[in-house]
Amino acid sequence: MQAMIYETYGEPEVFHATLLKKPKQGRDELLVKIVATAVTTGDINMRGFVYVPHGLKWIARVMLGFKRPKKELIGHVFSGVVEAVGAGVKAFKVGDEVFGMESSGTGTYAHYKTIAHDKPVVLKPATVTHEEAASVLFGAMTALHFFQKAKLSAGQSVLINGASGSVGSAAVQIAKAWGMYVTAVCSTSHIDGVRNLGADEVIDYTQTDIHQEGKTYDVVLNTVVAQGDFDSFHTLLKPKGTYIAIAGGLKDMLRPLWGVLRGQKIVAGPSAETKELLEQIASMLIEGSLVPVVDPQVFPLEALAQAHRHAQSKARRGTVVVRVA
Repeated sequence: MQAMIYETYGEPEVFHATLLKKPKQGRDELLVKIVATAVTTGDINMRGFVYVPHGLKWIARVMLGFKRPKKELIGHVFSGVVEAVGAGVKAFKVGDEVFGMESSGTGTYAHYKTIAHDKPVVLKPATVTHEEAASVLFGAMTALHFFQKAKLSAGQSVLINGASGSVGSAAVQIAKAWGMYVTAVCSTSHIDGVRNLGADEVIDYTQTDIHQEGKTYDVVLNTVVAQGDFDSFHTLLKPKGTYIAIAGGLKDMLRPLWGVLRGQKIVAGPSAETKELLEQIASMLIEGSLVPVVDPQVFPLEALAQAHRHAQSKARRGTVVVRVA
């Protein structure tokens, strides 16, 4: 099968095409012919550690391979069609359209992938295309995980910093679906798009310094690695507020007790990808409370390097999707 792999860390051009043996499903697995995947922050970090938070790069190197990647075929998300199922698989059949996420971040930059039936894979809602399904997975899964971990609830006010990214755009929509008052922060070119997602207020950070506004929130959610940590945002929190460090570094992960001593809560750490979360995402897609935001420029698999470069650029207008088949 055709695949795009990398054998060294670096710029997007490290990816190159190759032929790999088509995988065969095990007893409890399904074989999926991938139609679409997407460029996620996780993929970019595995390729070049671009958005790895401060203090975590050495940990990432240990996990992924210190000098070179341990796994040459990466990719977190997929949407496609079931081509074969193992004898132990009962919930899926050949021909089913499915979408899912590989928690290890490997295997979706190829034409085929196997995945265990009890992992994060569910039937794709008929209301979305394969491209839309692939685009929404990473951001929605991450946002939903942290919302539930933080035990957020209706009526709370939330500031979402980085509201135009894959996680931020999903967070805006999930927060509104949960009955929260949303203030979204993004750049000038993304204001209309973020407002259309349902944000109650949109702040252009190129024109307004949110730290000088004098407003405080029940929840501050930060998705932007380059724009600080709890130290940078705690003044925007109400006395009993919650800071969600989706882009949190090692310091944020080690300091929840400090937040407690201040009367505030810090929610940090890695995200979890589960079948239960994916089922909730599928339900939201069906009911229309979650709308995929796809960049207008869709790339073929062989142009993966260009897709990664576009995903890192300011020209991006949504999640960058890669068409596989």
